[in-house]
Amino acid sequence: MQVCASTTDATRTLHQRLDEEVDAELPNPIRQVLIPVDGTPQSEYMIDWALSNFCKEGDQINLIHVIPQCVPSSCHITCRTLPS
Repeated sequence: MQVCASTTDATRTLHQRLDEEVDAELPNPIRQVLIPVDGTPQSEYMIDWALSNFCKEGDQINLIHVIPQCVPSSCHITCRTLPS
């Protein structure tokens, strides 16, 4: 599919204008707060606690979704004696 250069330029200009408008409307956050979440009840509690006890008005809240890697809790090795 071939896109007209003027269409691409117009789209780029529109995106730049929208970015500038958003930047002009949003004040800089007082602080940036990063809260890791993994879908467990403990992480849900952590979000509630952080919002109630730590975060202030004007803070930028960022959630990072952590996906735990499955790691065996112990490694079982079975040794066998090979027949001679």
